[in-house]
Amino acid sequence: MSLAEAQAFRLTQCAIALNRADDGGGPIGKALTSALLDNLETWIAMKTLVESVSCGYDNITKSNLTRLCTYVFDKTIACRDGIAP
Repeated sequence: MSLAEAQAFRLTQCAIALNRADDGGGPIGKALTSALLDNLETWIAMKTLVESVSCGYDNITKSNLTRLCTYVFDKTIACRDGIAP
């Protein structure tokens, strides 16, 4: 499995976990909290990898993935703090 395939697989697993843990807009439960943290850890690992010189992605892809990671981080923290849904 290539690096890109492994990343896509991990993100798919996180999306499935988030979908299963979604409680319909109520208070954040343990399952959703766990899924959000797992998703965040995945994105942080991806950002760390993307920022390495030898990751193989072009600069535009690196920039987009880094910005997306920052967005996911900000939204996850806001959700945790009850600032945004």
